[in-house]
Amino acid sequence: MSAIAVILTALVILIPGFLFKDDLKAQANKGWSFYNEQASNMTGRVEAYKSSSIFNDEDEADVASDKERDPLGTIRVITAQANLRYSPEIPANNSGKNIAYVADEGIEMYYFDTSTADNGVTWYMVIHSDTKEEIWISGVTVEEFD
Repeated sequence: MSAIAVILTALVILIPGFLFKDDLKAQANKGWSFYNEQASNMTGRVEAYKSSSIFNDEDEADVASDKERDPLGTIRVITAQANLRYSPEIPANNSGKNIAYVADEGIEMYYFDTSTADNGVTWYMVIHSDTKEEIWISGVTVEEFD
């Protein structure tokens, strides 16, 4: 009797996955497409943000603020995908609640600050050009370049 129950349970679990695998893949790809689109547009947004002048007056305070906004360098995603996070950390439970965007391999972006974690990993801070939010990407997933 228990062998039949095990077989029926396995069939109940496996059959829907087999029958609906294309639908499940399509839903997963649809979700990733949204994040990929956001991440792929980020490079252009950062470039537009860098080239735009957000200051009207050229007094010393404004010039100093403008210099603080200059990027420290450029990074490129070297993994298949990389998470951009709201803070330079991966939560202990890795719940994903800290993830702001996902960037695909090859995406280039300017960084404006760095932070080194206790484990020695460097995090790079980028600024979202539309929302102006500071978001972070792990140095494990990017490389610096000129």
